[in-house]
Amino acid sequence: MRHIIFLCIVMFSSISGLSQDIHTSDNITMEKIAEMEFRYAYQNKRKSVYMWKNGDWIIKHSGITRKVYAHEEFSETDLSNMRFIKIKSKSYLLQEAKPVLSETYYMKGETIDRTAMFGIGDIDNDQIYYASPDYDCDQHLWCRWYSFTDGKVSILAELEDKSFEYDLANYDLPSFFADNRGYYYIVINKNPNIYDNIEEKTFYKIRLKF
Repeated sequence: MRHIIFLCIVMFSSISGLSQDIHTSDNITMEKIAEMEFRYAYQNKRKSVYMWKNGDWIIKHSGITRKVYAHEEFSETDLSNMRFIKIKSKSYLLQEAKPVLSETYYMKGETIDRTAMFGIGDIDNDQIYYASPDYDCDQHLWCRWYSFTDGKVSILAELEDKSFEYDLANYDLPSFFADNRGYYYIVINKNPNIYDNIEEKTFYKIRLKF
């Protein structure tokens, strides 16, 4: 069954005009959509039940500050460059913004999971963190979805263009978002590090199969 699903994904990529070096986990389905549908989905997405707090909020709450600084790798972190979100009782995400290679971490109680997640992302109403990396080089299309089952970080699904031919587009709306109804949306174009003409954009609706 796994081989059949993979074959369908490869065939779909070819039909859609994408590189066959775009690899996905076998629990992803992609559908090419019109730009109008992409924009409508963003404008009508359900309101998030989660709210990010900025670094100033973290600093004002000494209990959170103490928990973060208790970990050696964060002992010299500038909390003003971090965002914080509570996803369930005593479970949090810490998002550290850097010029490149931003990272997000999962904290449960006093413990921070040392698995560094991609730092450019958000969490949907199903408590799935979806994100892409910001590179210092070799940028390309790469999206991951993370879950926190059993209090630890797991990669739930993944999409990557290993040919480096495509990248998330620079667009007037977020190029990767969730509608909080179970769907995710991306807009891509040719990789600007390789191609001069990147005006043509392609829009996709993504669903994860469980």
